[in-house]
Amino acid sequence: MPKVLVRAITENTVKVLNQFPSQNGISKNLSLLTIMTGLPLPDYNSMTLELGTYCQIYEANDPTNTQHTQSTAAIALTPTGN
Repeated sequence: MPKVLVRAITENTVKVLNQFPSQNGISKNLSLLTIMTGLPLPDYNSMTLELGTYCQIYEANDPTNTQHTQSTAAIALTPTGN
């Protein structure tokens, strides 16, 4: 696997583990992510792409009547937050 994908898998795993309260953790109700960053629990309605999902990304080219592609193949790694 490419190094970029391995790094993204590791970061995603750590983030997911920190999103939920630990049984033996500091708080029974708050996750480590909430305690450290102040972010609320994950909103599953906003999660649309999973790690490793193949997708076509739209590129805003000047509208022309040519055969140039207007999308690029990509693999989803981590959310950008926007």
